[in-house]
Amino acid sequence: MRKLKYILASVVLATGFASCETEAIDEKVKDEATPGEAILRFDLNNEQTIVSDELTVEWAGGSAFVIKAKLSIPNIEDANPDNNMEKYYAANLFISYNTLSLGHYPTKLSLEGMGNNTSTATLDIQYIEFDNERPIRTWVTYSTSYAAENQETGFSNITRVNDNEQARYVDGNFEYIVYPNPDNQIGKLQPFRLSTGSYYYVNY
Repeated sequence: MRKLKYILASVVLATGFASCETEAIDEKVKDEATPGEAILRFDLNNEQTIVSDELTVEWAGGSAFVIKAKLSIPNIEDANPDNNMEKYYAANLFISYNTLSLGHYPTKLSLEGMGNNTSTATLDIQYIEFDNERPIRTWVTYSTSYAAENQETGFSNITRVNDNEQARYVDGNFEYIVYPNPDNQIGKLQPFRLSTGSYYYVNY
């Protein structure tokens, strides 16, 4: 009988400890003052998932702002296979918004849209070519701004703006097609599709 009491007491204590631990974890997860690590990711041409190396925010006057993501992009298809180009590139993605508030941000305003929110996306990629084993580094800019009037360019949504004193961060998602600068020095380049994009806990 005494042994049975010890067993029951142990079970009650273990349950109590587990409940306390779970409650503390749940409170921390729900605490908006302790955000997670900033991250941005998207699928490139529906083939590869790209994850940011670093995220920062730059203000562009008034409430306009730009999210800048440093990227490492592997295995982009060669624009010109004869150039013996590298398979890994440094890149920067810039997503610009005309204001900081919750909402839908298309790249082009339309008569159907009721708001004045707009966004743009720019992807700078450093291509590396080799001339007699000497590397030649060339930055090429892709942007929604280079699209023709009838070409699709995409949109972004700002889904959360947390602005308390302990933590100021923004969450969102995006879908863009960025077009190469027609004056680039590489040659004929194809646009890139940035799909199922999202970012979280971007400090501003």
